Amino acid sequence: MIGILIVVSAVLFYLAIVSTQILLLNGRFNRLSYLSIGISIFGLVVALLGAIITGFISIFIFNLDILQNSQHGAIVSFIIITVFGAIIILSQQYILRARASTPIIQAFMNVIFGTATWLFLASQLAKYQSMTLGFPIFILVSILSGVVLGAIIHGILNSFIT
Repeated sequence: MIGILIVVSAVLFYLAIVSTQILLLNGRFNRLSYLSIGISIFGLVVALLGAIITGFISIFIFNLDILQNSQHGAIVSFIIITVFGAIIILSQQYILRARASTPIIQAFMNVIFGTATWLFLASQLAKYQSMTLGFPIFILVSILSGVVLGAIIHGILNSFIT
């Protein structure tokens, strides 16, 4: 149950950040592009698959025993996080390049601040998983915090960089 909760909330958090920023950016151009949201979803799927495949390949190539050795687990986790982050940053940069003045900075901020915020929220909300309303609370907080963080990052970049 907790695995499903983590995956669903992470996807909703990511989509909330991306959707908020796309809606705010498209407010300037007076047109709404759902293609950008579709590309974001595709980028997320590619990043997840790329990270999982890279993790398995690194386990087999380097003969890592992640269940018996915590250092091996840390190495594989670092590889997975790096590949996932790089693919997400590239997909975000691809979407933002035509709309934002500094797309790579916004993509980095989305990934770095988004990951840090979501990990903090996940650690704080994990204690509510045993409650009957734990799942809906976690999902609602993930969506709301994604929307707020997306608007904050967009506002920071618009006021200081542009």
